[in-house]
Amino acid sequence: MTEFATMVRQDTDKIYRRLDDVQDDRLLMSGRLNMLHRDRSAYARTTLLMEREARLSRKAWGWSMDASDTAHSDVRVLRTTVLAQQTEIAALRAADRARQAQLVETLRLMSTLQTQKMAPKRTTKSTLATTTTPTTSVTDEQLKRLIDQGVANALAARDADRSRNGEDSHDSGTGIRRQAPFAR
Repeated sequence: MTEFATMVRQDTDKIYRRLDDVQDDRLLMSGRLNMLHRDRSAYARTTLLMEREARLSRKAWGWSMDASDTAHSDVRVLRTTVLAQQTEIAALRAADRARQAQLVETLRLMSTLQTQKMAPKRTTKSTLATTTTPTTSVTDEQLKRLIDQGVANALAARDADRSRNGEDSHDSGTGIRRQAPFAR
């Protein structure tokens, strides 16, 4: 019987220990449940904050995509503009090269004309002998002055004719004033 009593006591101790463990587990679970119950409002607030943050993040993402699309289209427009301007610059450079070639050719011809001897004058019926003019080198500035002087002389001669003729034009062009016809 002693063995039986010892065994019953040991079993009873095991049962009490298990009951204590179960009681401890129950108290622990009750504490956790109370803690969850107390933190429920904090969890709810955290959930709302997370949802709001997610909503704002989606909205910001949409705005950034719109801005990215706008920037992308602006870059395309700028790229097209740059390509068009590069084409125009190439055309202008080609035209400039052509004009420079024409200018070089014109300067070469002017230089040739300045250094070339003038052809002798041909004889006319009034002169039996031919006359030649000596060649002289003329600079561009001298040539311009000669042209300006010739234009100025022609304008002065025209103005002199007008002042001599007056408004009624009785001058025959010889400097002699025509007389008015006699009355019959």
